[in-house]
Amino acid sequence: MKHNIKNFLLPVTVVAALSFAACGDWVEPESLDIKNPSLEEQNPALYAQYMEALRAYKAGDHKVVLVTMDNPVNEAPTIRPQHLTTLPDSVDFIVLNNSDNLHPDLVGEMTEVRKKGTRVLYSMSFDTYESEWGKMVKEDPQLTEEQALAYFTACAGTDLALCDKYGYDGLIFGYTGRSLVSIKDEDLPAYNARQQAYLQPVTAWKAAHKQHVCIFSGRADNLLEENRTILGECNYIVVPTDGAQNENDLSLKALTVVKAAGVPSDRIIVTALEIRPDDKDKVFGYFGTKDETGEKVRALYATAVWATLPSPTFTRAGILVKDSENDYYNRTLVYPHLREAISTMNPSPKN
Repeated sequence: MKHNIKNFLLPVTVVAALSFAACGDWVEPESLDIKNPSLEEQNPALYAQYMEALRAYKAGDHKVVLVTMDNPVNEAPTIRPQHLTTLPDSVDFIVLNNSDNLHPDLVGEMTEVRKKGTRVLYSMSFDTYESEWGKMVKEDPQLTEEQALAYFTACAGTDLALCDKYGYDGLIFGYTGRSLVSIKDEDLPAYNARQQAYLQPVTAWKAAHKQHVCIFSGRADNLLEENRTILGECNYIVVPTDGAQNENDLSLKALTVVKAAGVPSDRIIVTALEIRPDDKDKVFGYFGTKDETGEKVRALYATAVWATLPSPTFTRAGILVKDSENDYYNRTLVYPHLREAISTMNPSPKN
């Protein structure tokens, strides 16, 4: 049975009132050094009950929410949007954009949000490796395809090792590739070899990390069918839809991926960009359509609504929100758009 947040958190809704009362120190300039008592300090027993209910909610059947965060490198968080602990409690997964060179303070915050049932992930992508390899070949045309395969495998191994290095809860591995119908038969062996050079280390990592989260992101339909076995081991399949123009476009992009043989259709996640405060032309985080007032439609809200609708061919499991830090600053409530999206998919008295 599908659960919403309200089913779990209603017995402790008083926490919501305390939480909003405590929001003042989130938006105060840190130089004022104002510290309000935390919820845990005000009522430890009630806070423990709330945390237990929160973890139960996340462990149950609901629309999941992943957010990316532009975390600092080699430095402790210095502004509020860089803190993992400021994100809404009901976020399921936080994905760090900068996966390596984490400051100990940030690693400590990973432990704190984990108490809420929130898991922290990072991402790796074959597209990045292939782009860097292309630059290397331009500098040294004598490089061979055999060296390319070794390079892709080594890069994957280096990125996969970060999971244990920092104690991540799992990872997202990305792959775009090319449409299979556009590849000539004589080019398929090389295309396949590159896929396997990347996917084999991921497969081995997953076998050794059975309790960790493993998510695919990209064009699963561009994987050769024999290489799609790993998808069955993935918790979710993310279909990038940042450039979607409307709700129908979301459905089309998802259907294009799931129609390929071997791609699980019961765990589909789509993506949406958060809007940018300085984007006067409303390019980022908006659909190409307009509402009844003539304003461009915000992609995040529309995507959240889309995620609640029935779908006979695939399961709309949730959304991945990119650039979440852009949503932090608000005079009355931090992360208002993110909270709105979560409430839309999983109605509750508090997010």
